[in-house]
Amino acid sequence: MNPLEIQMQQPALAFGSQRDADVEAIHLATAIYTVAAECDALVADLAWPASGGLLLDPGAGNGALLVAAIRRLNPAPNDVAALAARVRGYEFHPGAADSARRHIATHLQVIGWRSDSARAAAARVVETRDFLLGPLPVGGVDTALANPPFLRFAGLPASYRAEFEAAVPAHARADLMYAYLERMAQAVRAGGEIAAILSDRVLFNEGASALRARIG
Repeated sequence: MNPLEIQMQQPALAFGSQRDADVEAIHLATAIYTVAAECDALVADLAWPASGGLLLDPGAGNGALLVAAIRRLNPAPNDVAALAARVRGYEFHPGAADSARRHIATHLQVIGWRSDSARAAAARVVETRDFLLGPLPVGGVDTALANPPFLRFAGLPASYRAEFEAAVPAHARADLMYAYLERMAQAVRAGGEIAAILSDRVLFNEGASALRARIG
């Protein structure tokens, strides 16, 4: 078992009532999903899957980008382990994670998978996990693909904001989007790819200058 697999099998953060409330508030503020055509267009620009290795969507939402990735991968029917070795997603909102799993399972059945294998694969692909505050699969990801949430630091619930501030370096704290980019850069192996749907402010804002220097 490789280090990435060990990292990914660690339990997700334990959610208490305050954390549940924080997650729900952040989800309501940021759950803007990408239409299928845009997902397909972004995935089409990747060297993956021909480049090999694992693709991770660290903020999977309703699973639209993961389905686009699976569509391009065109996996062999009913090979759950093989699919999970190539495509993974994290989603910290339990309801959204369930939606992503249903979306993936439905797509797999459409392309010929048995329903039991499709559901098992979807459960392996999508983990209910906070990418920003949970364990990071350092260097084990070949491609990171995301439509990261946009939410300014001041808009985070107070208790979540305190944990976020402790976990995220200063140059990436101004927005959840910045923090996702920073963590994606940490997670992807040397020579890997990052593809993301972003607000253009990350290209110009003075507050993102250190982040731009970090990720090139």
